[in-house]
Amino acid sequence: MLRIHAIQTKEIQKQLCERCSVEFIPDALAYAAFDTPEIPDDPSSTDVITGELLGVTQFAFKKQGALVYDLRSPDDAYDFEALFIMARSMLNFVDLCGVHDAFLPFPERIDSRLISAVGFKKREDGSYYMDLRGFFTKHHS
Repeated sequence: MLRIHAIQTKEIQKQLCERCSVEFIPDALAYAAFDTPEIPDDPSSTDVITGELLGVTQFAFKKQGALVYDLRSPDDAYDFEALFIMARSMLNFVDLCGVHDAFLPFPERIDSRLISAVGFKKREDGSYYMDLRGFFTKHHS
């Protein structure tokens, strides 16, 4: 069962980043995706996450909007679908927090197919941007 988990401690975030070969960013928030056979009774109360790690994302709220730093799987276990679902879950959280502009400051760190599938668009200046206004409430074709 795929489980997307908001990472609650910096120690766990650092460990997950190391497992996915990404730079740990202490000021960033993080989500992770796991393949797990069960969901704990109270998943918000535990620092121990069971199951196979499928990916991690780090992001931060900044003046211009949300900066999405990473969307990565462990080197030996790339999982496009898990990364896609984790990215959309994270972006939905960003949107629910009232931040409607998302950027990829380091697109070279992320699979270009994933960037496009998640919904980021390349702008004329070469940067990647996603407008979250209505993205999760309107139908997109």
